[in-house]
Amino acid sequence: MWILNTKGLPSSIDEMELISSDNVFTATPEEYDFMDEYRYQVFTDYIDIKTKAENFKPYRLEFVKIIPHRN
Repeated sequence: MWILNTKGLPSSIDEMELISSDNVFTATPEEYDFMDEYRYQVFTDYIDIKTKAENFKPYRLEFVKIIPHRN
């Protein structure tokens, strides 16, 4: 499992979409700034990231990886 833990999205993008096997999350930088706990989204299996921008510039997303403990 991966948890999106990014503080804010860059203003150079118009919209970001993250898709995994169990979650679809879409947000603009303005919407993301107003989210509290909702911004901490969980993704499993894979993450496809789509970005809408007039002129794409690389940006950073931060995730926390959760590895369940099994005996």
